Formats: sequence, structure tokens, C-alpha cells
Amino acid sequence: FLTAFGPAVAAIVVVAIIDGKDGLGKLLSPLKKWRVGLQWYLIVLFGPAVMMFVSIILYATFGSGENSFGIELIRSMIGSHFIVLLAIFFYQFIIIWGEEIGWRGYALPSLQQKYHPILASVILGFLWGLWHLPSFWIEGSVHQRMSVSFFVLATIGYSILYTWIYNGTAGSLLLMCLLHAANNTTVSYVMLFFEPIIENPVF
Repeated sequence: FLTAFGPAVAAIVVVAIIDGKDGLGKLLSPLKKWRVGLQWYLIVLFGPAVMMFVSIILYATFGSGENSFGIELIRSMIGSHFIVLLAIFFYQFIIIWGEEIGWRGYALPSLQQKYHPILASVILGFLWGLWHLPSFWIEGSVHQRMSVSFFVLATIGYSILYTWIYNGTAGSLLLMCLLHAANNTTVSYVMLFFEPIIENPVF
């Protein structure tokens, strides 16, 4: 519960104390900001799948000899696995606001007031990665299958990408939730069927 909703609860409490009701309205209103260009929806909803597809191909080419991926598994993403992926996406979308209200709703705008977007993204990405550290010691957690350094580097990289989309959509928190849900869905798929990419990344 703390991992999923802690950032949002923290942001809401801080804003409520400092800025009151008006501040809460300002914090949450970007969740309703859906009028953005169609290209952003395409990037948000399909970009993570394209990145994972490229990652699979690159790992099969330059990885540690793991060529058992097979194009058939990738095709299954739009075949027999599609309904499962859709279910994972909707589940993620329902709960992901618990993180995004904190990360991109409160922390990112505050950081960008003081720092360049790249530096703000690196700071936030590092904190985002550290926030998940307890999960690495929870028995049965998916994080136990990754290295901490790989995960933190990944969150920093994702943070830079998320900031670009956040700024490009004039701060749409709705798009951030869609992106985070789509990203978690593709990562879940990779962890199920292309385990070496996560467990033994190529550096």
C-alpha cells in the first residue's frame, strides 16, 4: 500500500497543510487534462511496447546468447495474450495515480521551478528508484529478480522520458498515469516471457 499510494498521500498532506483547499484543487486538476494532441496519446499508449520490442531485438542480437525469445512470443502480444495485457493495463491505470500524484503531480513541478528539466528528472528518477528499495527485500517481489543499480538507472531514464512528455502535454497528469500504466504492462510482459532482459541486462 505504501509503495503504491505513499507518494500521493504525502503530496496531498503537504499541499493541504501549506496551500489548503485551493492547493489541492491545483494539485489534482491535471488528472482531468485530456485535451492534448493525438500524437501524445500514441506515444504514451504504444511507445512503451515499441521500446520493449526494440529492447528484445537488441538483447537477442547483443545479449548473452539468449536467442530463445522467438518472434512468435512477440506476435502473441497482439494475439492470445492481448486480453491479459489489457487487464493488466486497466489494473495498473486504476492504482498508478497513487504514485503519479506524488511524482509528476507535486515533485516534478516543484523541482522544475528550481532546476533544468534534465536535472530535475535525474533527481526525481533517483528518488523514484530509492522509493522502491524496500520491495527488493520483500519475499516473492518481482524486484528481487533485478539488480538495484539496474532498477535505479532505469527509473532515471524513464524519469527523463516522462518529463519530456509531461512538459509536452502542458502538465497532463492523466497522460502520465496512462504512460506509467502502459510502461508497467510492457515490463510485466517482458518479465513473464523475456526474463534475461530484466535479470541479466546488457551494460
